Amino acid sequence: MPRPLENLRVVDFTHALAGPYATNVLAQLGAEVIKVESPHGDLFRAYGDDRELAKLGMGIPFVGSNAGKKSVSLDLKKEEAREIVRKLIAESDIVVENMRPGTIKRLGFSYEVCKELRPDIIYCSISGYGQEGPMRDYPAIDNVVQATSGMMMVSGSEEDPPIRVGVPAADTYTATMAALAILAATTQRARFGTGQFIDVAMMDASLIFMYGSTAQYAATGAEHKRTGNMGFSGQPTSGLFRCSDGHLVSLGVVQHNQWVTFCKAAKREDLLEDPRFNTIYDRIDNAPALVEIIEQLFLTKTGEEWERQLSLGGVPCGMIRTVSEAMELEQVKQRNLRVPLNIPGMPNADLGVLGTGFLFAEDGPAVDGPPPFLSENGEEILSMLGYSNQQIADFLASGILQPSKKPETAK
Repeated sequence: MPRPLENLRVVDFTHALAGPYATNVLAQLGAEVIKVESPHGDLFRAYGDDRELAKLGMGIPFVGSNAGKKSVSLDLKKEEAREIVRKLIAESDIVVENMRPGTIKRLGFSYEVCKELRPDIIYCSISGYGQEGPMRDYPAIDNVVQATSGMMMVSGSEEDPPIRVGVPAADTYTATMAALAILAATTQRARFGTGQFIDVAMMDASLIFMYGSTAQYAATGAEHKRTGNMGFSGQPTSGLFRCSDGHLVSLGVVQHNQWVTFCKAAKREDLLEDPRFNTIYDRIDNAPALVEIIEQLFLTKTGEEWERQLSLGGVPCGMIRTVSEAMELEQVKQRNLRVPLNIPGMPNADLGVLGTGFLFAEDGPAVDGPPPFLSENGEEILSMLGYSNQQIADFLASGILQPSKKPETAK
């Protein structure tokens, strides 16, 4: 059985992270994704901590979100290049772009133009604030949208300054929403034969990402208070506790049945008889006393011991780890989240990328190969579109098509 998006072709005008990660999901689900890049290429090609790879156009952030795609680099300021792209779109199923609103239209590839080329095209535009509205033209990147969306004001405690989430959460969740919307539109077209225009905004995605806070505001107009490392429930049994080896454990006991389970799993059934802690509200009212008891309790064992004992006893509980520690867990390894990747001829050629984060029983997501060098597939793509070898040579000579930047050592 083929993967879900086999035989679908995506024209990918995206760069940086939000767009490329969305099309990365489509690629892993089986779509043929063709990056249409400028002569300079995706800016993330020269980005990241590994400067040697970045100089070769294989920056780590680029590798992570572009594995398995194809690349053609065209000078879209030239009409001949735009005609090549029009032919490509006419033979494709999906178009994705994440330029500033209005830019793709000026290049000649608006949804209206693409719909004329292919009436049932699925077209997804990703931007900071959406295609309409008073903030439409504001430039946006992840940390900016974290600020404007309120995301920097949901972490930490009430007295803390704004805190940026330490990963590009706005970019990543925007990409996830875009991939979801494209998949929904693909299903819609398969059932009803219609194309679709999709408008995805980083601002909207960020507000949905903060559902615990924004849903409350949407319902009541009240803003949820910042709770630091304590869960939204406000329960004193939903927070961090230090163990005998110095590790911190996050406890998630928020419901009464979980409190009963916790007392039994921790061998402290006596707390169930203490009238100060009979109900959820009793435990909140007597939080200082209960926190002191639990703090002393956790100091009797190591973090791993408490994590295992409580988790096996049915208590939501987990030890704080670094990202590297989490990635090296046997549980994570068995789920094949890290996919080995080799880029022939490159220094540090044996790398790894992330899968989609979900598993199928069969014919599920897969990484088909390394990311492309700039315009690595240009001649192949033009040949597929019916251009002759002489035409392709002429395009290369005139700068309409950029030559492959794949180094000889990688061939």
